[in-house]
Amino acid sequence: MPHESVFDELKRNLRGKLVILGVGNRHRADDGAGPRLIDLLSERIPPEKRELLIDGGEKPENYLELLKELQPDSLLIVDAAEFNGRGGELRVIGKGEIDEFTLSTHTLPLSLLIQLIEMEVGFTPVLLGIRPENLDFSEVLSSSVSETLNAIAEFLIPFFNPSRQP
Repeated sequence: MPHESVFDELKRNLRGKLVILGVGNRHRADDGAGPRLIDLLSERIPPEKRELLIDGGEKPENYLELLKELQPDSLLIVDAAEFNGRGGELRVIGKGEIDEFTLSTHTLPLSLLIQLIEMEVGFTPVLLGIRPENLDFSEVLSSSVSETLNAIAEFLIPFFNPSRQP
C-alpha cells in the first residue's frame, strides 16, 4: 500500500477520542479533499460518532468553540497541500513545516489556526496533507485524490468503532 508509512505515523500520533477537521473548498476540485473525507466517513461510522467529524470548509477557525466542547484527545486536520509528489500522495506535515507548503484556499493561514487550536484546545493537531492533482473550478475530484480519500477512510473507520482499543 503506497500510504503505509503515513498511516504508521498517524497510528503513532492519534490517541483516544479523535476529531477530524476537513478543510478546503469543495468547488475547487481536489482542494475539497478534506470536506469530501468528512462526507465519506459520515456515511460509514456510527451515527453517534458523527459529531466528531467537522467539515471546516474554507473557515475552519469558525469551529474552535466546537473543538473545545468536544474535548478530543487527538485532532486530525485534513487539507490539500502542494508539495513535490504525485497527485493523491499523502504527507504528515509537521508544525514547523506548515509555512513551506501551499495549503488549501481558506481565510486564515493554517499555521495561525494551529496556534489558535494549541491555545484554545490545549494540544497540537496532526496535519495530513493530500497532494492535489486538479485545482480547477469543479466539484469533481481527480481519480488519484478520490482513491486516496477511500484509503484514508478505510484507515480511520476503526478509530470510531466502539470496540476499538485506544
